[in-house]
Amino acid sequence: MTGRHPRPPTALRRRSRTRYEAVATLAYAYDGQLRAYAEAERLRAARAAAEAADREWGGFAEPAPYPIARVDALLDTADATRSRVAAIEAAAAHLDAEAERLQGAARRAEEDLRRAKEAVESASGAGPRAVAVWRADAAEWQARSVGARATLARIAAEAKREEASARRAELKLAERQAALAARSVRFDENDLAAARKHLDETLEGLRRERSALQREAAARTRERDAATRAAAAAEAGTSLGDAAQARLRAAQAWVDALAVQGGAITGVSTLAGVASQMWTHRYALHHAADEDARRAALARMREGAVQLASWRAYIDDAVGGARSRFRSAEAAGEEPGLPDALARYRADAAKAAERELAAGVRIQSRHAEAIRVLSRWIGDAERAGAARDWRARAAGAWLDLRDGVRAFWNFEIFAVEDTSVVDGRTVTIERGVTIGKSVGAVLLFVLGYWIAVRLVRFVERRAVAAGTDAARARTIRRWVLALVAVGLLLVTLNVVRIPITVFAFLGGALAIGVGFGTQTIIRNFISGMIVLMERRVQIGDLIELDGITGTVTSVDLRSTTVSGADGLETIVPNSMLLEQKVTNWTLSNRCVRRSVSVGVAYGTPMRKAAELIEETARRHGNVMKDPPPFVIFESFGDSAQVLTLYFWVELAPAVAAMRVASDLRFMLEKQLAEAGIVIPFPQRELRLGTTGPVRVEVATAPPPAASAP
Repeated sequence: MTGRHPRPPTALRRRSRTRYEAVATLAYAYDGQLRAYAEAERLRAARAAAEAADREWGGFAEPAPYPIARVDALLDTADATRSRVAAIEAAAAHLDAEAERLQGAARRAEEDLRRAKEAVESASGAGPRAVAVWRADAAEWQARSVGARATLARIAAEAKREEASARRAELKLAERQAALAARSVRFDENDLAAARKHLDETLEGLRRERSALQREAAARTRERDAATRAAAAAEAGTSLGDAAQARLRAAQAWVDALAVQGGAITGVSTLAGVASQMWTHRYALHHAADEDARRAALARMREGAVQLASWRAYIDDAVGGARSRFRSAEAAGEEPGLPDALARYRADAAKAAERELAAGVRIQSRHAEAIRVLSRWIGDAERAGAARDWRARAAGAWLDLRDGVRAFWNFEIFAVEDTSVVDGRTVTIERGVTIGKSVGAVLLFVLGYWIAVRLVRFVERRAVAAGTDAARARTIRRWVLALVAVGLLLVTLNVVRIPITVFAFLGGALAIGVGFGTQTIIRNFISGMIVLMERRVQIGDLIELDGITGTVTSVDLRSTTVSGADGLETIVPNSMLLEQKVTNWTLSNRCVRRSVSVGVAYGTPMRKAAELIEETARRHGNVMKDPPPFVIFESFGDSAQVLTLYFWVELAPAVAAMRVASDLRFMLEKQLAEAGIVIPFPQRELRLGTTGPVRVEVATAPPPAASAP
């Protein structure tokens, strides 16, 4: 079927052209396969060499630390290789998809070939058979061409994968070198000076480029003016008029393109200036003496990254517009049948559009590079910060907390307008109401009101003591406090620079009423927080407050509950715990000393009695061993010699000092009785003093009286 055939009929000449194209494509595909096989072999060798280089590399010849410029170069190499690997892998994926598509096309071509062969077998007659033979031959070449193209796509994809493997081996070595160099970096003033010198040289080159551009722009402006005069003189609608208009459009395109190029040079200069600032901040970050300086430098670098990112949308839009104008100008210049002059001017306009596009692409690429480098610097700084020791991390956490508190303190809740008179003119100023101002106003108001309450109550007591009616004094006190509260509110708002118009925003009289109605609750709430933070009074403490003795069972937002020994619970406002004298029996420890006194009869061996009392106290389970109990011979009483037992008890919910003392008395009564030691009753000894014998007389009873007759 591949031999010579008679000339096909006219109906098959188009298929003959398809057959010719298939043969040419097949030859191209075979040639491409050979080149792809050779390229794959070369890339396998390159991969093996890269892997060997990675295995054999054991470090740099020069010792650490390494200049920061070299570290940056290694990191740039790694980034470029990484981007190259991503591009190659994307190309391999595209070739795999193309191979899959061509494989499907090859299957369909094989089906067409089988049908064409069947048509040859079923054809009758010389003419139809010749047509069928030509069709089968063309189908065969088409199937072979598509199959070869599918094979070429698979081989090319395999070559791309080999290239990606080789690049990944190079990337592995580049990353190892960059990581090793980044562990010990030298960044001194000479390195900073070298970076600034490079940027200064870049700026100097840009200035020279700008000067040349200005001269070119002046020439193009003169050309535009001349084209404008020529277009005005030419007759519209004629070939000369069309050429003059095309000349004017080309000249204007050049003026616009050079203006854009000038803007691009300005943009590149600005990027160089930003880069110089970022190098300064990077140097400060590297040599930061404390965490605060490090965070400040890193914050400025982040601000620079945000500033650069804000330009991206504008630059991308500008480049997109320039690309669209270039395509339009290029299409207009390729329009067929144009006169020579018109074609020349349109081609010139296309060159101007291409110049504009090149300028836009230049600033776009420089901007992307600046963002990439700055983002890498910030990422390196953040990773270095994460690898710091716990002291540095603790310092960072403290600064985070400080900044958070500062941001919270300065958070603006809302803004209100305030009017003031300046030089006879009314000026409206917006003032922000922040959390700090609000808290300061509340604290200042509460403190001032508390002092006012104290003073007014003192005056009230003095007035009552001077004879003023108590009810009247109480009423006057309430009115005075109300007026003082209003005045204090105005003074407080003025001190913290919150305009009075804020109450219009908050609801006027309602806000004032709520503020006055809740001032006591707020005071008790703040007192409760202070009690909880100071931990001077805690749940379970035994306290004595204002004649109340009991155990603290809860410390709530507004009040504290104290449970007495009789089971009664007393609600105590939290402010009392701060404003009054509180005796906390269990503040520093829960140990208290108690005593039990015992009187023994005169004549008792006191040493033995004291030892017996001490031994009895030590046997009690709730009496502390350290410090140990001891007995003091306290006094010679009227009826007995008094011994006092002193002992320590650790208070607990189930241990009461009163109960322990009672137990000891029971035990002492029993032990002393068993030892024969008498606890005497109260006795009195009467002594009668005389100077002589006592006279004793016996008196007889008087005779009974006589009864009446």
